[in-house]
Amino acid sequence: MINPVVAALFHVTGSLLVVFNSFRLLRQGEDLEPLAPKPAAVDTPTLAAPRSMPAE
Repeated sequence: MINPVVAALFHVTGSLLVVFNSFRLLRQGEDLEPLAPKPAAVDTPTLAAPRSMPAE
């Protein structure tokens, strides 16, 4: 068995490795081309305004 303090140090070291690797991956992806724009939305028909009743 290992000492709890040593286990905590291993845990923190592993967490820091994960965080720094994530930063590295983010920095590497900065030179990627931007995503293509989304296609234009299809126009949907609009409802006509309600007509008023004719005056009598």
